[in-house]
Amino acid sequence: MPQSVLEYVDVDHCLPLEKIASLLVRLSRGRAKEEGDYPVSEEMEYEAKIAGLDPSAVESAAPPGDLSLFSCPECAGPLYELLGTCS
Repeated sequence: MPQSVLEYVDVDHCLPLEKIASLLVRLSRGRAKEEGDYPVSEEMEYEAKIAGLDPSAVESAAPPGDLSLFSCPECAGPLYELLGTCS
């Protein structure tokens, strides 16, 4: 699997096992990127608003995606498919 990742993914770091811990410590002490540094699709923004109970998304008349074949096991409410995943 690691070789496959190196072949198909643009990786940030590739280290021998004994150097990974020190890199993780260094990275964890660094400053996180600011909001907006990562490109996010409109669908993901909308899903984040729903998850955060943002009134503009929760009270919207439009459904958040395509109705799925599943319902919530707790309340039996509808589940919608967003970006190929159910939410």
